[in-house]
Amino acid sequence: MQRSNDDSPDEARTQRQAKQRERSAQALETADLLANLGSRTARGGVVAVAGQFISILIQVLSLAIMSRLLQPEDFGLMAMSLAITGFAAVFADLGFSTATIQRQELSQNIVSTLFFLNVGTGVLIMLAVWALAPLAAHLLNDPRVLWIIVAMAVTLPISSLSAQHLALLSRRMRWVTLRWITIASQVLGLIVGALLAWRTEAGYWALVASAWATAVASTALAWAVSPWRPGRVEDWKAAREAVHFGLHLMGAQVIFWAARQLDNLLVGARWGPAELGQYSRAYTLYMLPVKFITGPVTSAVIPALSRLQNRPDAWRRSLLDVQGALFLGAGSVCAVLIATSDLIIQVLLGPQWQDSVPLFQILSLSIPLMMVSNTNGFIQISLGRSDRMLKWNLVRLPILIAGFLIGLPYGARGVAIAVTAVAFVLWLPGIAYAAHDTPVSMRMILRRTAAPLLCIAIAATITLLLPMHSGWPLVDLIAKAVFCVALYFCAAALTLAYDSAFASLKTRVLGVWKSKRL
Repeated sequence: MQRSNDDSPDEARTQRQAKQRERSAQALETADLLANLGSRTARGGVVAVAGQFISILIQVLSLAIMSRLLQPEDFGLMAMSLAITGFAAVFADLGFSTATIQRQELSQNIVSTLFFLNVGTGVLIMLAVWALAPLAAHLLNDPRVLWIIVAMAVTLPISSLSAQHLALLSRRMRWVTLRWITIASQVLGLIVGALLAWRTEAGYWALVASAWATAVASTALAWAVSPWRPGRVEDWKAAREAVHFGLHLMGAQVIFWAARQLDNLLVGARWGPAELGQYSRAYTLYMLPVKFITGPVTSAVIPALSRLQNRPDAWRRSLLDVQGALFLGAGSVCAVLIATSDLIIQVLLGPQWQDSVPLFQILSLSIPLMMVSNTNGFIQISLGRSDRMLKWNLVRLPILIAGFLIGLPYGARGVAIAVTAVAFVLWLPGIAYAAHDTPVSMRMILRRTAAPLLCIAIAATITLLLPMHSGWPLVDLIAKAVFCVALYFCAAALTLAYDSAFASLKTRVLGVWKSKRL
């Protein structure tokens, strides 16, 4: 009788473990997604863009609130610190999240290996950042940066705990769940940061607390909604291919991040946190459309294209249709930002940020090219060619550095001009390199790019020439934005109707619309 009582807890534990193994195995499967991959991708794109729209609204709200509660110097100090901790965050992930999404075949052993590598690396990178923080503060010539870097580094192991859970949710195309995790985390971060900035004299520490709250919330929610749990690693060598892919991707991302943050470091070190605060706010607005559109579309497209990597014709059609839809749809946002850049700064940030206006005006000119260049990752990641991303970024980095150094003596404005000039120089070679030796050609991509770029130029130029000065910046902004969007979509409608490059996209859209009606 005693033996029966002793066995009962063991049997219950065994059953729980078996059920957990089954749930984890289901979280790795993707075969059931292939039957309706096209509609899933379309729905994923819509959900991702809608969710990103909400996310961007939260960011804009946060930008408006925190910019009024804090000083430009606070944002400058945070930007200087993020140049270090953000760079370290790229190492913490090691590209393993994308490796999980991209791989055709996946096992519990491989994902568990990547999970423990993520967590271990997150802890090691945090310790390395702590060790280097005094040197960074010395080089940046501001002791306050030391403790901001130390505090922000703690978010690295926190985020690494959920990296594989979020990757598996993306692999399973659970778009709504992913969007809600992001939105809920952002809202909590905004609430924490705004309350501290409003009710206390925390200053830049309110921005640190906001980042902490966001990281903790995202990790907790990812574990709550994902059925996958890490298990004991039986064979560490089985994940070798995924590790190689991730390390190449990490190398590309490290160089990309260095290129993005080096301008902050240079402006902060040469001209101080106040000048950097103005530049960082303009750059944040500059990056909003890229994050708003290419970010969510990438999260929907990469898993779908990765499932088609062994079917070149289907992969090519899907890629070109996505690029055509992306460029046509995103063009209106680009046109509005170019045409109303001065009004956007006045309305969103307030009068203390007027020095950001010319910086944003200069940067906004390259937004359409940034949108095009960022889609090169669709090709390279979905085909498992992260090594090519690394090689391209190795070519791109010294050109950017040269531009920054040429522009730096002229302050933040000179650096902004350098960013825009390099974008114009590199976008065509970037497309050519990404398309080389793939099922798609540079000519095919340019045919989906040229017309939207022309529509952007027409809409933005005509809107800029409008003599609209009511004395109310918000009224002028809304009026110009509505006019610009209407003008753009008139031109885009003509493109969709008469440009044969968009025939496949038009057929696919009409087919989805008719099926929904039926």
